[in-house]
Amino acid sequence: MSEVHVRMRILPAILLFASWLNPSVRAQSVTPPAPSKPRYLVLRVDLVSELEGRLRLYSAGGYQLIALSHGRHQWSDGEALILEKLPEGSAEPEYSIAGSGGFAAILEEKLNDNARQGFRVVPRGAFAQNIYHQSSAFWDSVFAALLHRDNYYGNRETTRSKESYVVMESKRILDWPTKCSYLVPRTNFQLEDGKAKRALAEGRRMVGAVYGEGLFLIMEQCANASDHGAQGTGTERAPGDQVPHYRTIKTEDRARAQKQLDEAAAQGYRILLADGGVLALEKTAPPASPREYRIVSEESLVKLEQELNSAEGFRMVSETMSVIEKGVKANRRISVVLEKTSNGSAGYVYRVLSDRTHTTVDLQDEINAAAEQLYAVKGVTHDYTETAVIMERPVPEVPARPISRAFTEVAGCED
Repeated sequence: MSEVHVRMRILPAILLFASWLNPSVRAQSVTPPAPSKPRYLVLRVDLVSELEGRLRLYSAGGYQLIALSHGRHQWSDGEALILEKLPEGSAEPEYSIAGSGGFAAILEEKLNDNARQGFRVVPRGAFAQNIYHQSSAFWDSVFAALLHRDNYYGNRETTRSKESYVVMESKRILDWPTKCSYLVPRTNFQLEDGKAKRALAEGRRMVGAVYGEGLFLIMEQCANASDHGAQGTGTERAPGDQVPHYRTIKTEDRARAQKQLDEAAAQGYRILLADGGVLALEKTAPPASPREYRIVSEESLVKLEQELNSAEGFRMVSETMSVIEKGVKANRRISVVLEKTSNGSAGYVYRVLSDRTHTTVDLQDEINAAAEQLYAVKGVTHDYTETAVIMERPVPEVPARPISRAFTEVAGCED
């Protein structure tokens, strides 16, 4: 018995010594499992120059851009983006940002340079931003000396310009044979610019529109778009149409925009995309029943959520959430477009979340908590006030209850 007791005392010491000699065994027993990645990430970037690097970082971690904010026409400042976790085994996307420097020709050149490297425009990936430039310290000091001014250092000049940007994406090397080219007309809302007419005549598809220093259209044409259904070159054409037709509507005046949208829907147009201040529509073959749209525009997010949930028979059109304004000093409003659904639809429930009283991290947690309740992101906006997100969940259809045998017997329906 004494020998057994000695062995029982020595065995734990031997095991402890063995685990000390083998760090991998010790690590396996101590290291907790890695936390699962959240479905959605909220990315807020104040400087557009940092946007490309941040997108590349998160895409390398297995996320893809699904929505970006479309800010105020006059005072856009910073961007908010929603990224979604890719399914296991999916190709990691790569991103590039093309900037205009305030000129449509420069934007067009950069888009085509990136296209030759295998990038394509992300649909609805165009946005405008205010860029602030501070005057040169050297030249300001020179001019101050020439003008005999000694208070230069407290009076450096800051200028503001409006520039347009476009997010481009490349997923894998197999996409490279897809040859795309881009035209960027700077036009008016009647699309009377010569380059816009040329783009339409060539059958190009509008994949973006941004209202910055004028109205910039992003017109795409690809040689092979078989695996990019959402980014195809062709559009649904009405009988007799030789080229696709587009229409753009200013949205600062909601009542006027609603009237123009009703007229366009009656003529067979459907909503293609929205930006802060502009709504783009695409003409299609006449639908079985006329489309019906409703523009909802509210300053309060609480009222916006109430409007969305009280619009029975309507559903939010994806990516039509944008910040609009009526005049430079007007309060900003969140604008959303709804489309009437078919009679068989059970309806949808909406939640509007923001980071006004919390941080972006808290907002991200709220979005992922809603995702666990089967909500999905439908749009995001961002300005100096807050970042706001709309999420949607379909209402489950309740199956009809069968009529019981007892009821039919009482009603005298039994054969």
